Amino acid sequence: MSSSSAPLCIQTSILDVAESLKKSSFAIYRVVSDNDGSNDVLTDLIKVASREALAFFESEDIRNDDNDELVVSKKKYQAIIGGHLHGYNEPSDAKYLFRAFTASNDQPWPNNKKDFQSVSTQLADRLHTLLLDCWTALLMVDKRSDNTTTTPKRLKRDLSSRNGCPLDYFLYHGTTTNAYMNNCSEHVDRGVLICICLSNVPGLEILQNNGKWVCPEEILKENDEAGSLVCILAGQQLNDMLLSKNGSRRNDADSIPPCIHRVRNSLPQKRLSITYEWRCSNV
Repeated sequence: MSSSSAPLCIQTSILDVAESLKKSSFAIYRVVSDNDGSNDVLTDLIKVASREALAFFESEDIRNDDNDELVVSKKKYQAIIGGHLHGYNEPSDAKYLFRAFTASNDQPWPNNKKDFQSVSTQLADRLHTLLLDCWTALLMVDKRSDNTTTTPKRLKRDLSSRNGCPLDYFLYHGTTTNAYMNNCSEHVDRGVLICICLSNVPGLEILQNNGKWVCPEEILKENDEAGSLVCILAGQQLNDMLLSKNGSRRNDADSIPPCIHRVRNSLPQKRLSITYEWRCSNV
């Protein structure tokens, strides 16, 4: 499938985000200032979280001078809990990952980077709220503004919970010499909605309805700082969240397919990506 340089629209309201999700399975949202300053806070949190994550990824492992044995390794901050990875991982030669389940008491955090934990928790809370706002807007756009008649009762208690919702930091090493380095192959995410904080290093690619790939980050302007734009994607659970009152599946014409996306293989430099995925455990 070929790439496309077709123009993309940047949405500045949550209702427009919902319309874009229904039409294209993704939306680009500008985190604009609002009356209570909450979006200014979100932009700042993304910037600080990016800085803290980079500092963690680039920190040196500590070795014993006598025998070169590892004394402190980033792999120390890694755990498998309930079958799910928490903390640091090296999924491939192309990238590092730090996965934070910020609502979990068992989440491993670097002992000497308390700011990383604090800002990650705040950022996850803000992004979760943003995705809940998008969900509410989808109901309004769909002319189903009453959650009681739209959302199965078993799901209502899950909506505000961040349990099981990962905040992921990916650091792609970047290469222009190996175009076959698989940074992240095309896939869909299983959650309800996914928020990707766009980077100043273009890499995210999304498959459009016309069968062509587009890179949202290529529309970033010089005055668009990292943190000012996010991309919101439909996940696999979204249609299950849009069940009718009696639990029957909606018409195919009303469905929102999960967004297919990837990270391009050739990157001019290292690229940090922050992703939050809203997962609902009882869908």
